[in-house]
Amino acid sequence: NAGATFDTMLTSTWGLELTADVIHYNKGYKNRGQPNTDIDARTLTNLAARLYQADGPWELGLICSNCTNELYVTSIGDKPLQKTIPGTGISDLTGSIGYPRLITAQLTYNLN
Repeated sequence: NAGATFDTMLTSTWGLELTADVIHYNKGYKNRGQPNTDIDARTLTNLAARLYQADGPWELGLICSNCTNELYVTSIGDKPLQKTIPGTGISDLTGSIGYPRLITAQLTYNLN
């Protein structure tokens, strides 16, 4: 994992914060008991920008999760009550994939 944040004042009342992080999963998962179920290594990148009032209530943010739109599997396993193809050992599987790219705009008003 690696991340960085840059925060600076643009004017006497408005600031800008930029944040980035990269998460690399370098160990994929090797399933020896079931063919074609290996999970590859992957790298995810997240970015965010925030424009805020230093002494005021307003904040505007733009957040990008999985910015490179990496398509990745998080798990593969045997399906409950599975059917096995006779003589092959191959059966029904179930799996999950990670979230695709998500871009979020955020407008915040702080009541404090």
